[in-house]
Amino acid sequence: MQIPILGGFCGRRLRPTNLRCSVEWLLQEVSPVEGAVWSADVYRKDEIDRYHYPVFHQVDGLRLFSTSEASLTMVIEDLKKTLEGLMESLFGAGVDMRWDSTITFPFTDPSLEMEIFYNGKWIEVLGCGAIKNEIIDRALGSDCGLHGWAFGLGLERLAMHLFEIDDIRLFWSTDKRFLSQFADGELKKFEPFSNYPPVFKDISFWIDDDVGFELNKFFEVFCH
Repeated sequence: MQIPILGGFCGRRLRPTNLRCSVEWLLQEVSPVEGAVWSADVYRKDEIDRYHYPVFHQVDGLRLFSTSEASLTMVIEDLKKTLEGLMESLFGAGVDMRWDSTITFPFTDPSLEMEIFYNGKWIEVLGCGAIKNEIIDRALGSDCGLHGWAFGLGLERLAMHLFEIDDIRLFWSTDKRFLSQFADGELKKFEPFSNYPPVFKDISFWIDDDVGFELNKFFEVFCH
């Protein structure tokens, strides 16, 4: 992917996913590997809104099984059990989640997508599935006797749910009011703040001693 800049292109490629290339590298260079987890920043041409941003962080993972010991059905069942357990450990046993089996990815077949219910809406948090045979065959050979699953999980989406942050763009903010709310080892609810700086103004007025002061009449002045 070439990125346009003034006077031409910078010539850099920004990875839209870290999963496929990392899976092939792990299988080739770290073989034999039974499982692995890694993370990286990735880039998408998304329309910017509360839930989408053109750059985010993704955690990927894979696990391999012998074809003689585990069927494809068993691989998918293990995948679902593993990721459902992850969500429950993060958000509690009562977290609402569901699977979408209509999705397709270029590196898995079958493919699945997990959504969690957040802020009155179902939000996609990860994609996963059984690693395509040709990817494993290309890395290890067609006679390796292995198959397995892989997943890619968006960290910002999880953090939004975990800290009750309603806008993904805040993760790229340099505002100290946002950054100061988080410290290593602490999990606490995000406290929203105004986009505008605070304004302090004094109010002074003269009250006749014979009239006195009534709080309700004072508030009526501001209501009108």
